[in-house]
Amino acid sequence: MVKIVLASFIIIFLTSPIVIRFGMWINYILRGDKYSDYNTADWSDVTVRILTAGDAEDVVQNTVNSVSDTDAAIQVISENPIDIDSATVHVVPSSFDVKADNKARALEWANRNLTKRDYILFLDEDSALDSVKEIPKGDLIQLREKPVKTNSVLCWLASIQRFGVEEESYYFSSSNPRYVWGGGLFVDSNVEDEIGWNFDTLREDDAFAYEAVERGYDYEIVEEPKIISRSPLGIYDIIQQRRRWNSIDAPFIQRLRQEIKNFETSFVWGINSLVLPLFILTLIINDPFIYALILPSIIFNTIWVITGAVKYGVSLVYYPMIILIVPIISFYNGFGNLYSIFNPINEFNVTDKES
Repeated sequence: MVKIVLASFIIIFLTSPIVIRFGMWINYILRGDKYSDYNTADWSDVTVRILTAGDAEDVVQNTVNSVSDTDAAIQVISENPIDIDSATVHVVPSSFDVKADNKARALEWANRNLTKRDYILFLDEDSALDSVKEIPKGDLIQLREKPVKTNSVLCWLASIQRFGVEEESYYFSSSNPRYVWGGGLFVDSNVEDEIGWNFDTLREDDAFAYEAVERGYDYEIVEEPKIISRSPLGIYDIIQQRRRWNSIDAPFIQRLRQEIKNFETSFVWGINSLVLPLFILTLIINDPFIYALILPSIIFNTIWVITGAVKYGVSLVYYPMIILIVPIISFYNGFGNLYSIFNPINEFNVTDKES
């Protein structure tokens, strides 16, 4: 009886969603064409806005340095005074009162009070560019991340897996900002003027992009330049980061409903976190039938992480490790999503990363 119940759970709640998600991933890649017919913006037409809490000068300075050789106007928007070379630092006044809070509040203050050029490149404090190639211009342009290994190999491999899954995003239509990320968003200033950032949510990037698309603006993802992405330093940090990404301020049933609605992203990541405990349980039971049921989930997650590894030129030395610890990598990626359903984050906390 226990075996039947366990098998049913694996098929219905674990294997089926991951198999469906993998099929959708393949479908997006096979049917789509990368949009590559861009004009580029001259850096003299760009304002770079770097958002920071103001407690990591070295990290912010590294980001500023990555664009300091351009003709862009560089503005650091900080919650606290901070000394940065080659940029103008603007501290958000504590008296500034709007519906938005945290990062969105700082973005809205800058939108209302600072000058800007024709285009704005929004960067987080640790979002250094990997090159100063001219950026393709449009209404909303999303730059991709380039993951670099930090102190935690497991967190780095979790990022590699996430980027492997997001390889499909190149083939999304211009009305599908599913993987929008404010740490590398290039926006036409007219779009920001019309929409602004006065959203009462921790996911202001999503709110801004979806509002723009709803009003008829295009959202595109481009190959170059990339944002150098530093993964969190440990399991607590990566769980808190993923938890923040998926938290919404709503009753439990509404949070669960929203998670299921976001099937391709947060829901399947949450399901993925169950691969590890079920894999351990499978080893304990040691039944060939249960092995067979959990194997597709492990195979598809392996393909996702290998896709990311190939995409970003990860050394072959890591491939045997990847294959051996895919359930652990999946747990790192997905548990924060699952946790956010039961205990969402209600305030913004910066994820600790090395400089």
